[in-house]
Amino acid sequence: DNTFVKSTVIMPMLSWQISPTSKFTAKYFYYNWESPPFLGYPIDPVSTTTNKAVMLAGVPRTRTLQEKSMARYEDRHQFLTSLTAELSPNLSMRLAVNALYAYASNQQILNSGNRYGDRNPLTGNWETGVSFSQTAPFESTPLPPPTRVFNRTGSLDWTNYHYYNLQNDYVYIREFDSVVSTTLAGFTLDYANQKQKRRNSPLPALDIDNPIYGASPDLGPINYNQVLTNVNSNFFVAQQLKMLNERLFLNANLTWLAVESDNVNRLEDPAVTTFNRTGNVSIFSWSVLGKIRDDFSVYFSASRNAAPVFLVGTPPSDFSFREGEQTEIGLRWQANEGRTVVSVAYYDISVNNFSFPNPAAVGAGNVANIPLFIFGSYTSEGFEVEFSSELNNRLTMIGNYSQSKYRNQFGVRQR
Repeated sequence: DNTFVKSTVIMPMLSWQISPTSKFTAKYFYYNWESPPFLGYPIDPVSTTTNKAVMLAGVPRTRTLQEKSMARYEDRHQFLTSLTAELSPNLSMRLAVNALYAYASNQQILNSGNRYGDRNPLTGNWETGVSFSQTAPFESTPLPPPTRVFNRTGSLDWTNYHYYNLQNDYVYIREFDSVVSTTLAGFTLDYANQKQKRRNSPLPALDIDNPIYGASPDLGPINYNQVLTNVNSNFFVAQQLKMLNERLFLNANLTWLAVESDNVNRLEDPAVTTFNRTGNVSIFSWSVLGKIRDDFSVYFSASRNAAPVFLVGTPPSDFSFREGEQTEIGLRWQANEGRTVVSVAYYDISVNNFSFPNPAAVGAGNVANIPLFIFGSYTSEGFEVEFSSELNNRLTMIGNYSQSKYRNQFGVRQR
């Protein structure tokens, strides 16, 4: 009942071969989608952790709690352009300009009134007919019989989103007597602006046995009105050398990432900037691959990556970066003219600026001055073996085995 999905997709494309060595491509993508916020089927409140979940007795499988007029909606326009050109026999270029405009609304709906149980803090199981205190000794209190009338609350969100992207990179290839050099250099610029508003939108209660549909939400005043703007810059250069008749491959790349994020709360009058963060980081990675024979090769790589994160306690003007480092060494063997491949690899990974519960806060009587979460690092190391063999044109056998150890900075196993 009251469920549907409507969508429209339009994707025209234009391709123009300007010259034998240059080409321009333009694409337009239109997407329109609408569907109600389906809540699932009502479940009998006697369903617990240790028994089978069943539907509420006497309720058809088509019965729902949402209204047909309360739909999630998205309207998206996306433009993508690309120009590729060979500037000289050794130099080529790519330029891309992309834009996206989207409007989306999301009518969220929640239901309550049929709660007939609670999670036992001592066992972790859901128990029917009682409510537990959340403090020791976690005493239980009987609950009144469940109602078959569902209270419906919710909120209406709507978002305007603009995104612009510029990419430009160049590839320079030069061949010497026994070395082939490939150099890649370029940059990407991203701008994203998101305006989001929200207001409460409760609905009249619904009798699940005798539902009366057609109600409209009672829209409240706007209680959330914020604008988020992100600007990212990425400059990079990469170098590859093929040597000794393509028996030895050397790779290195350097990336400089700069980010800026600004959030404005327009619910206040005048508007208030809740944070304006900026930061930058440099990332360097390199690798070596050697082909001992045509069917046997070994490699070593040391790579890094980084992503901006918000950390509790840092100034509202600074970005912190979650940085990861991975070291990997491995080998690869081929047989049967490449139809059988066996590879073995050992890796060591570390990532910083993760949050996890503070062990000092566990069981503490007064946690007012003890942070509930702290920030630290994780490490992971292990090895993996992969195998594949093409037995014939229609059958391939594949297998793999891996073993790893994942720990935080205190040596505690992570799951």
